[in-house]
Amino acid sequence: RVRGNGVLEPDAEQPRIVAEHDGPKGLSSLSGPVVYLMAPVDVRRPGYPGSTYLLPARVDKHNSGPYAGGSLAYFRGTCKDLGTPEARLTALIAVGTVPIVVAGFAFRSLIRGEARRLEVVISALLAATILLMAAELITALRGRHGRGGGRDGLGAIRPGDGLTMGLAQALALIPGTSRSGVTIAAGMLAGLDRRTAARFSFLLSLPAVAAAALLEAWQQRHEILGSGPAVAALAAGTLAAAVVGYASIRWLLGMLTGHTLWPFIAYRIALATALAAALASGWIAVPAT
Repeated sequence: RVRGNGVLEPDAEQPRIVAEHDGPKGLSSLSGPVVYLMAPVDVRRPGYPGSTYLLPARVDKHNSGPYAGGSLAYFRGTCKDLGTPEARLTALIAVGTVPIVVAGFAFRSLIRGEARRLEVVISALLAATILLMAAELITALRGRHGRGGGRDGLGAIRPGDGLTMGLAQALALIPGTSRSGVTIAAGMLAGLDRRTAARFSFLLSLPAVAAAALLEAWQQRHEILGSGPAVAALAAGTLAAAVVGYASIRWLLGMLTGHTLWPFIAYRIALATALAAALASGWIAVPAT
């Protein structure tokens, strides 16, 4: 049962949560086809005087709704209670990073294989462009109704915004999608203004991009760290990428303050059209499967 302040309480009539003071031994009393959801909850009942425990919640296929709602309520309450704006923003970035991590591991074979076919890239270009167009149209509609361009500032970002943009970021595993484009569009559709969505989009990219770079560096460590010239090339490339990336982000954030995404939308439509024409004419050969 979820109270108004987001505290999850066990139902006295149908106890579903098992707690042990000395560890997760209560798991042994659960049986059947269940999913265990570990979440810290504030338990208020005799024997558990208002303490916080890491509890396994039993979620079965017949009655999973209360626990999903309880987890969301707990997450929302946690984000509200974080002491500083920096801590709250960090929590939102962490939550938004989860979808791309899960999708990357779950669909890694597909991402490295079929998802790189040119037909898929063209489809992703067009699908993401439609999302960008919808974001711009809805933002313009909000402005006409006197609601402005959306919520402004990183402090206005809600847990649902972070999760929505995180789910959109997972789509960028498909080539042609544009990570920044779909996350900005998702933020605008969630109610953020264009600049705030762009700022959070770039912050959201940091863990995913850094993790991908570290993983790739580890997998290729013998090649990129095998000699002095290779290490020097790595250092020079990293420095150049950092400088260009920083300058690009500064320029884009400034541009989005007074401009829309329509030029980017037009570019993507032109690119998708050119690729489709090249593929249909046979100018670009499709590798045999």
